[in-house]
Amino acid sequence: MLYTTQQIAEMYSSSENTVSAYMITHTWIPNGLKHIRGKGAGFLYKKEWVEEYLEEQAIVKQERRNKVHKNKGSYLKSKNIQYVS
Repeated sequence: MLYTTQQIAEMYSSSENTVSAYMITHTWIPNGLKHIRGKGAGFLYKKEWVEEYLEEQAIVKQERRNKVHKNKGSYLKSKNIQYVS
């Protein structure tokens, strides 16, 4: 089944996390969310594509976090400072 941008935004919004149609079209699509062109200027998505995109983004976010901690540790070691997490 194909969903519109607004439907996807509603599906993935919660009380903790707001997802807007703007966020999807201006952030998620440029960052790799699979989509097809709908009528006019609209886009259509499969739920599987969105799930795949979100999983990939979670992995990228975790890798960045690990890299920051690794670099932070190296910096602190070079300055003889102990890092306590």
